Amino acid sequence: MKKKDKYSQKDNFNINFDFDDIDFESIGQTIKNSVNYAVSSFSKGYNKNLPAAKNPDICEQKPKEKSKSSLLKIGAIFVGMTLFAIGMDTIENWGLGAKMIGLLCLGGAVAAPVLMWKLSSHYKRLAINYSRYRRELGNSTIISIRDLASAVSQTEEETIKDLLYFMKQNYFKQARIVENDSIFILDIPTFKLYKENLGKIPSYEKEQIAQSDDFDSQNASDILSNCGSTLRDMEEIARKISSPSFKADLAPLFENIRDILNILDKYPEKAIALNKFNDFYMPTAAKLVESYSEFEQIDSNNPKILKSMMEIDGSIKTITEAFDKIKVDLISDRAMDIKTDIDTIRLVLKQEGLVEGDFKDHE
Repeated sequence: MKKKDKYSQKDNFNINFDFDDIDFESIGQTIKNSVNYAVSSFSKGYNKNLPAAKNPDICEQKPKEKSKSSLLKIGAIFVGMTLFAIGMDTIENWGLGAKMIGLLCLGGAVAAPVLMWKLSSHYKRLAINYSRYRRELGNSTIISIRDLASAVSQTEEETIKDLLYFMKQNYFKQARIVENDSIFILDIPTFKLYKENLGKIPSYEKEQIAQSDDFDSQNASDILSNCGSTLRDMEEIARKISSPSFKADLAPLFENIRDILNILDKYPEKAIALNKFNDFYMPTAAKLVESYSEFEQIDSNNPKILKSMMEIDGSIKTITEAFDKIKVDLISDRAMDIKTDIDTIRLVLKQEGLVEGDFKDHE
């Protein structure tokens, strides 16, 4: 009842503030820039034109191991020469006690470079293997560990250690190793499709994915609850607004919000792409609608109030366009499932020893 009184009694509205302190034009521009940047980043993160292995949002394109290897080799030479010079100088020019230190330096002049050179070779191997793993993946997003191990001529155990290292370094940014450490999945959409095919894949331990499933569902549930409540509040406020043009501008905004929430309800795994939508854009849109309603209650021809209302209307249109972009991107992302589903079916058949040769003939 209190909420209803707030929007029905003009006398309750406090107008004791200075409009010059509120730069609505700046707010509108900030919202526009922020929304457009977020949508652009979201679209870039799910670039449909790049194979996953060449997408920097899924795979690191320039790993640091090659540089580390080169620096360690240079360092090994420098450290070896420095320790040798110190050791020789100490032995030749200082007393007996210092000569012992000199001998240690001479020993270090051999040991330190050897250890650094060995570590350099380790990083060089990782850099080469990383390139080979990505090349072996090609346009695929799912592959057996055996195939990756074969590509780098090492055991499956060593290959798994490599992959875990690259995952911890965030080089493979969405990857999972599943099926008792026998399958490598590169991105989230493929992982989802893999889960949908669990019934077709033998000997799979479903507990491996339970935690990820629960996280997606909980995150989606939180967003649906928060944004659904915010949308209902906005619709209630909109019913009290008199301006036909502003109400007309709110209609597509509300429609886009409902569409986005319906998509999320059907595909909970998309919650990860809607955190800013939930945390910033929805509350901002709600605040703008509420502010417009409050300004309208003043019923004044004051040019500052009218200007503020006009800027709010412009910001609402901008957010509506941005929400439409988000909605379209969420829907178009489903097209990725076609290719990843084919990759999943290929691997399922391969795991069961069926028609593997037929697939290779077409690759």
